[in-house]
Amino acid sequence: DVKSNPVMIYMKGVPDAPRCGFSALAVRVLQEY
Repeated sequence: DVKSNPVMIYMKGVPDAPRCGFSALAVRVLQEY
């Protein structure tokens, strides 16, 4: 469960300004939880 476990991803950019499509998608998915 994402809410009860810490999650770390390596991405290009920062969550407020992702630098690629995969990073942007990963941020959106994680923000929904």
